[in-house]
Amino acid sequence: MNPCASLPSPLPVARIVAYWVGAVAIAAGYFAFLAWFSPLVLERDRDTSAWHAFSLAEEAWRQYNSLGSDSPAGERLRLLKSAEEHSRRAYELRPDSRHYLWTWAWSLYSLANAQSPADRAKIEEARGLARKAWEMSGKTFYNPGSFLASEYIRDGSLEEANLLLEDLIALDPARAGAHDSLMEIALRKGNLQEAISILERKGVALNLEAVEREFLGVLCLKVGDFPKAERALASLVQGGAATRDRWFLYGLALLGEGKTSEAIQVLRTVRAAQGEGASWPTPAEVGLEQFPKEVEATLGASLKAAERDSQ
Repeated sequence: MNPCASLPSPLPVARIVAYWVGAVAIAAGYFAFLAWFSPLVLERDRDTSAWHAFSLAEEAWRQYNSLGSDSPAGERLRLLKSAEEHSRRAYELRPDSRHYLWTWAWSLYSLANAQSPADRAKIEEARGLARKAWEMSGKTFYNPGSFLASEYIRDGSLEEANLLLEDLIALDPARAGAHDSLMEIALRKGNLQEAISILERKGVALNLEAVEREFLGVLCLKVGDFPKAERALASLVQGGAATRDRWFLYGLALLGEGKTSEAIQVLRTVRAAQGEGASWPTPAEVGLEQFPKEVEATLGASLKAAERDSQ
């Protein structure tokens, strides 16, 4: 009997060791590759790390936003300069990052406006950077788009702003700011019907606040759309958001529709709320330049009837 027959062959053991050595070498090579080439995962040097530079910019903004209203102007400028410098550095290291670019644009814009007087050259540079970020994103990055729309409105370039805001609403209909800016443009143009349409469209995407529904009612009264005014104002006075002025506007809408008896009942509510001897609201007090012509013929008599019946 061969005494060595039961001993294992050294060849399989050598193969196992070789396999392990190879696996370790491959893993080491893989991680070395990541460490050398990846700018996001394992950056080798903080001086060349876009992520590190951007984290410093974010920290500067966190500190800036935590400052009180009475904080020294010098401290505000210092933090804005830090945010601008570090966000610029991050973008220089990663010129394909629209987020770094936008942060640089906003930091530069904020810094320019914090100076006295404002640095117009830097403001224009910041606008250009924001425009580049918007274009780089394929016009899908909301923040620079919203910023540019605000700047267009500030400059009086209303048509450019209008087009941009429509793009933003198409991107995200639930953003209230874009709807509000569109309405501001319509009001600047004196186009009340367009403002009404914008508010109604906003109401589909979002729940209108009570003050917005009141304003919708006022706009509808101004253009003589009394049924629509009644619906907007009824949702307030019947929904727990009633005030004297809202009741009065609701009464005007009813008068405009020819619902005189209902209007008088509403006006009695107004009279009861404001107390004996108080005067009726003026047009200016309820957001109107004048009472609608359609109600002038019946308003006086209706007010007298409400006063008489409330005594």
